[in-house]
Order: sequence, then structure tokens, then C-alpha cells
Amino acid sequence: MRTISFLLGAALSVGLGLQGLAQCNSCEPDLSCAAADFPVLCPETLADATAGEPYEEVITFNLPPVVVDPATDLSVDLLSVTISSVMGLPFGLEFTPSNADGTYEPGNGETYGCATVCGTPLSAGEYLVDINVAVVASAFGFEQSVDQSFSLALTVLPGDNPDAVSSFELSTLSGCAPLAMTGTALVTDAGASYAWDLGNGQSSNAANPTFTFDSTGTYTVQLATEVEALALTQVAISSLGGGWGQDLDDFFGQPDPYFVLSDANGTLYTSAYGSETQTPTLGGFSIPLDFGASYNIAFYDSDTFTNDDFLGASDFVAEGGGDVTVSNSTTATLTLTSSIVGSFNESLSVVVFDDLDVWLDMDGDGFGDPAVPVDACDPANTLPYAFNDADCDDANANVYLDASPTGEGVDNNCDGVLSPDEMVPCPGDLNLDTQVSVADVLVMLSDFGCISACESDLTSDGSVGVEDLLALLAYFGTQC
Repeated sequence: MRTISFLLGAALSVGLGLQGLAQCNSCEPDLSCAAADFPVLCPETLADATAGEPYEEVITFNLPPVVVDPATDLSVDLLSVTISSVMGLPFGLEFTPSNADGTYEPGNGETYGCATVCGTPLSAGEYLVDINVAVVASAFGFEQSVDQSFSLALTVLPGDNPDAVSSFELSTLSGCAPLAMTGTALVTDAGASYAWDLGNGQSSNAANPTFTFDSTGTYTVQLATEVEALALTQVAISSLGGGWGQDLDDFFGQPDPYFVLSDANGTLYTSAYGSETQTPTLGGFSIPLDFGASYNIAFYDSDTFTNDDFLGASDFVAEGGGDVTVSNSTTATLTLTSSIVGSFNESLSVVVFDDLDVWLDMDGDGFGDPAVPVDACDPANTLPYAFNDADCDDANANVYLDASPTGEGVDNNCDGVLSPDEMVPCPGDLNLDTQVSVADVLVMLSDFGCISACESDLTSDGSVGVEDLLALLAYFGTQC
């Protein structure tokens, strides 16, 4: 049984700073992906995936060193592009850029990059994968940071068994008491939480618990999984500090504060500035954060003619939703918003036996001897066994129910009849009586002169003639 839901239209949000997502194979960019005067991604649509099946697709991006702003037709130098986050990936898929930090520098000749999307998607659906980037560009000698987003469509088709459990697996589904097993959660995102109900009074909140069924019976093992996403959605500055008021720009009005959010790998996001105010509330963004990760938020005053003023910086840990106050020269309240982006509630049945009747399988063909039952739950048993009694010769691994013929003269398929293709080949035995005699000569004479589909054609020339009769006489008297 399974219940799966997705909220907010995004199955997974990935911040590249902490996790790195290094599970996919490395990639090589497709050099046929060509950009004229603006960055492009190839392909425009990701290849279809299938739920429950491994998937791998390479995305190529071509980043020309000079781009043309489509709004103004002005040429701009593209200095760097940093992948800040990837949103909308289906559960079970991961995104790995060719550069571990997700940063590419077209201005230094790095005009191509790529990323691999890989894994096993858990659920079918239509997804829109948003690749968010922070761009540093230069025009007329001034550098500017701009946030941009690219979207790729991805279809995950239903698998062969759309009702199959996809969010967890068990090391076994049946066995003898006491039965020890391990449960493994397959949704492993940083914001995932787990509630196992083992159907026998035991429960666990671990991702991969180990548990034991001491008594016989049928149990329903259930796992409820919730995936929580965390994002920085607002920064309210209550007091400014640091270097504002100390240069020429500051004499002509109020400050224009903005912030830069970074993690251990570098800058994740640069905000727009609040115009002409010392206490702006900056919003209109949703920056994915990783649970438990450390971040740095630095504050600046945007100046037109002089260098931007540094107003202080603070570290904080993204522990969950709520307000976080930071104060190191500048004081601000950060709003961290948490939301449930997906939930799974699925179950599997486990059968625990006191005794288990199986059958001896000495030849190891997976089919047991009906004459020799075995108790698989007997701890003293060391005999090999099978879960069926469909073997009629447990000393020959080529003999069992519906086995293919081997031409060894044995009843391979256990139907009680020695069919021609099970017999040892006997050239000249046209009537299949295991010997070459006058009876076979008479069969050939009745077929003499045949020129199509001839059963007595011993020379394989498509007809029955003197050559075939001579060949038959060469085998005359053979006992097969």
C-alpha cells in the first residue's frame, strides 16, 4: 500500500554548497551545444525517466564570454556563473555539476560546463527542474551581480508496477522466527524525517533501523516519510553598523543596504538593495538552505561612485523554520521558512514462520525432490532446499519441471515422455525406435523423391535420393 503527495510543485530543492551531490558519474559537455550571444542549456527537455528504474542524463551549458542583453542590446562581459541551487528534482534524483563548486568563468575561457542528473526516481509525474545561477557581469568597467534561472522539463513515466513501494525496502520479507531484518529508507534528503511502525509494537525514527520479529505471524511494516525544505525568505535590518557614512556617496542621502549570503564553498546569493533607508526589510526571494549547515551573511551599502561599504557579517546555522537574529555591527532578523514538499506513507507485509516445509534440492537447480521434505526453520538443518517439489531427478540439475531438452536421453521436463529433442542424437533412426534397421529403410523409401521439407533428408541437400539411402546404409545396424 502506498500514499505519496507532493506540495508546492517542487519535489526537491538542492543547495549545492553543503551536500555537493557527488553521487553521479562525471560528465563531458556536448560541444554541439552552441550559443550565439546568450547562455544556453542543452537539451531543452530532459529525456523521460521511469519510476523505479536507474536514470542518467547529461546537461550541457554554453557560456559565451560576451553576451548581449536582450532588453538593451548592450554587450556585457560574462565574468562568472555560479549554480546556486537546483529546485524541482523528483525524489531519488541528484544533480552533480562538472565543477564541484558549481562555478564557471567564461571570462577566463571556461565557456562550456556540464552537469549530470542521476539516480532512481521514486514517483511518476511531470516536473520542472529550475537551475538557479548567480551571474557576475561587467559593463563599462562596472561589475554587477544578477540572479538568473533556467528551467528544464522532466517527465517520469510510471514503472511496470505503479503500486510498488518506492520509499523504503526491507532486507527480507519472510523467514523463520526469530526473524531479524533491516529497513532502509530510500528518501535520504537532509530534510527527511521517518516514522516506522513495525506492526509488532516496535517503532523507530531512524532512517535504517534493525529490528527482530520473535513471534510467528504476518506483520505490516509501515514507513511514513516527510521531506521538509528550508529557505531564507526575508532579511529585516534593524540597525546598521560598520563603514556607512564614511565616504563621498554617504553625504548625499541614506544608505542602500544589501546582503550577500555564503556557505563554505562561496557566495550563494546577492540581494537587491533597499533604497535610501537604514532599516530595510529585504524580501521577494526564497533561497534554499540545508538543514544543519552553517552560513555567513554579510551586509553592504551600495555606492555609485565609491566602493561599497562593508557593514558587518555574521554566521548562523540553519536549524529549522523561524526567526534568527544576527548581530555583528549590523543587526538583522532572518526569516527561515520551512515547508513540507513531499510525503510518503507506504507499507509491506512480512511473514514470520515457526516451521517451513520445503524440499531437498541436492543438485541446486532451484527445484526440490518431492520425496524428501525439509523443515527450513529447523536450526539443525544443513541440507540445501527449494520452495517447490517440481524435480523428478534431484541428482541432475538439467532435469526439472518444464526444463529445456538437452539431447542426453533423459526426461528433462519431467513430463514422463522422452521427446525426440531429449533423446541422444541417432542419425538414420527415422522411426525413433533407438536403432537403425529395415524399418528405417522402408521409411526412407516411402519418402524417396521428396524435394521439400523432407524428414528423410540425411545429407541436408533439400531432397531425398540415392545419396540419402547410401548414408542410411552406413548407419545400418546402429543401436542408439
